[in-house]
Amino acid sequence: MHCSRGIFVVLEGIDGTGKSTLVKTLAKRLGENKRTVHETFEPTATWLGDAVRRSWKENVDPRTEALLFVADRCEHTLKIEQWLQGGNWVISDRYRDSSCAYQGAYLSKEMGVARACEWVDHLHEGTALEPDLVIIIDAPPKITLARLEERDKLEKFEKQGYLETVRAVYLHLASKKGRHLVDGTRSLNDVADDCWSLMEKYL
Repeated sequence: MHCSRGIFVVLEGIDGTGKSTLVKTLAKRLGENKRTVHETFEPTATWLGDAVRRSWKENVDPRTEALLFVADRCEHTLKIEQWLQGGNWVISDRYRDSSCAYQGAYLSKEMGVARACEWVDHLHEGTALEPDLVIIIDAPPKITLARLEERDKLEKFEKQGYLETVRAVYLHLASKKGRHLVDGTRSLNDVADDCWSLMEKYL
């Protein structure tokens, strides 16, 4: 199936699931199928994205952090919309489900998972798109953190207990919103093949 409007694909998952590499791998396959594709990510490489990254060092309230993400995402969405209107594919490493998973994991302690996700979702009304396809790369934090050990310093999010909660929220989103789960414990090629099989129907 080929539409005049482009296709918006989002890869989600906890840190260390290989999303960044998968974006490049899948974009290459799209290019081989004569599709123009834009690779993107969040937080963005803009001053708004910089504000999000700064918040990680400032120990701000998760609500404040969520609002910063929404501001960054709002501007990012305008750019994504332009690409899609031009008939291009867009593959993003993270989008709105990341806010539900990460900020929702913090807020779930006082709100519960369902209510925290609902609160974060409400922030996005009128500021974010519903992707054509969302793929959650799923893997236990014990495995993903082992992959991240080569980094000099882990981000504040990259702690096993916290990532267990984030993963639980992602699984909740998969169940509630019909997101596609792909086993991220396998080789990059196997994971990419599963993602590609989900994307092929939009070609």
